[in-house]
Amino acid sequence: MKSPQMAHKTLWTSIIAFNLIHSLMQRAAAQNNDPVSHLSFKGVLDHLATSHESFRVHTARPRKQAEARAHLIAVCTTKKLDLRPFRSELLAVKKRPKSYQLRECITLIAPRNPA
Repeated sequence: MKSPQMAHKTLWTSIIAFNLIHSLMQRAAAQNNDPVSHLSFKGVLDHLATSHESFRVHTARPRKQAEARAHLIAVCTTKKLDLRPFRSELLAVKKRPKSYQLRECITLIAPRNPA
């Protein structure tokens, strides 16, 4: 089990990471003149997780870091949500019918076997 202090650290780390990713999304949205709500949080998170190693190569090179950050923001502008305003999902059709009939709500309230 975690101690309460460790749980608090984990929670604060998650909150800080969430805010940093959202600030990256805001920069990307501002650069592309799009609302932040059109960007995919999961898409940005996945791209950030796959490209974070490229920043370690440029630890002592501030110009290369700035170029990598600009490239990261440019790629984040492409991670957009599919906007489907009038989407309607159809209900799934069951493949085979069931051999029993559904009970009504009244029969579920009544006792089963009045013995």
